[in-house]
Amino acid sequence: MFDLIYRGLQVVLLLMLSIMLSVTFIKLTTPPPIKMVSVDVSSMIKTFAKESSKLNLTEHQQKDLSRDFADALTRVNQAYGKKHHAIVLVSGAVVAGVEDVTSEIQAQVFNQIDFKIE
Repeated sequence: MFDLIYRGLQVVLLLMLSIMLSVTFIKLTTPPPIKMVSVDVSSMIKTFAKESSKLNLTEHQQKDLSRDFADALTRVNQAYGKKHHAIVLVSGAVVAGVEDVTSEIQAQVFNQIDFKIE
């Protein structure tokens, strides 16, 4: 009689251990949820154009600065997406309900190209 109870207890304990290990494995291997954020790229470009026009740059310098801006924008958007597990969308493609991170992205982009807004 005790052997039957002992055997049943072993089965229940093994089943509980199996469930706990399965849940732990699933929790550890499931990626975090992906969120969506938006960036108003057109306002960033307007700000960049307005502020860069105030600088006394040659055409070559302006092209270099514009290229640096575009490269930094791509890098910052990709880095933000990876860091925050987010898809970064252009604000024109978003109807509603998405967090706008334009100011954060713009600050990082302008910081990377060492561009000061006056």
